[in-house]
Amino acid sequence: MKNAIVYVHGGLVKEQGEATSTFIKDIKEHYEKAKNVVEEIPPLKGHVGQRLILSDYANTTSTTTDIYEVFWADVRNTLLEKSHLSKAVITGGILRYWLTARGLFRKADTTKRWTLLLTIGFIVVWYLAIVALLGAFVFEFFAEEEQMAKIISDLKYYEIGIALSTLLVTTPYVIRSMDVIHFIKQYLTTSDIRIKIRKRIKEIVHELIESGEYDQITVVGDSFGAAIATDFVAHLDLDTKAVKIRLVTFGAALSFMAKKEAFVNDWIEKVHKNERVDAWYDFFSNYDWLSSRTRVEDQLNTEGTYFWSLEVPMDKNITKRFSNHLKYSKNNMVLTHVFSQQE
Repeated sequence: MKNAIVYVHGGLVKEQGEATSTFIKDIKEHYEKAKNVVEEIPPLKGHVGQRLILSDYANTTSTTTDIYEVFWADVRNTLLEKSHLSKAVITGGILRYWLTARGLFRKADTTKRWTLLLTIGFIVVWYLAIVALLGAFVFEFFAEEEQMAKIISDLKYYEIGIALSTLLVTTPYVIRSMDVIHFIKQYLTTSDIRIKIRKRIKEIVHELIESGEYDQITVVGDSFGAAIATDFVAHLDLDTKAVKIRLVTFGAALSFMAKKEAFVNDWIEKVHKNERVDAWYDFFSNYDWLSSRTRVEDQLNTEGTYFWSLEVPMDKNITKRFSNHLKYSKNNMVLTHVFSQQE
């Protein structure tokens, strides 16, 4: 039996092939007791791929899966905003949608209250940084060197706090995160970008279907790649009668994006009503601050695509709420559904 995975990477990926290598590494670690073989396969429409052969413990049965990565980071890189001030303002504008999507106001338990306080504190610090960056921008044009030196020498404690806030938004990891958020805004507001990336996925899926070699094709979306994958499947118009198409998303933030742009809810509805799609498995965790449960109207579960929203158990430590976002591809439940056979 031969299957294919079309893997749509997340927002922090830099180089082509990077995401696939990490994904396969996680898979191999999970199935380390079983026999696994990784082989290079020719690129498909310019997209790199690797073949993974998994055998059971007795080596009596095996499954061959070809994994192709949909690389879209190059599109993001052409749209990067160079100004730290612009990045900070855009990110600050998006934060309020993230806050409501996380549902931090819905419950009054202790964990929610601490999370809410930390989030509000983070937003306050962020906007202080914007003030500081704006001030630096003004001083750059209007202040002489002697005036600047005097201002620095007269700094008070609260001004030092603003300076530290500025340091926060200029660290490399935060800058990369702001680049992703800037791209999210561009993706949601510019249809040409969505069409361009959607076309890349379509090219791969079309070639896989036309080859006639595969029993099942699974479109996997990781982090922001989950939104891209959902967008593609919502618009899937290929003839898939001979091949089963599934969607697996993890670490998605579709509820967050739907707060910003209502048409994201239309994607979700279209996936459910698309008869070409057999199933959609969506994985999230309440202990991952960068994802949220995908909200689905009840009636949509009774027609079209089968939908499962599954919570992944993760470390409850409050210091792990961001790093948990990178652990879905290491989780047994997630990988089991990625490689499961749809009846």
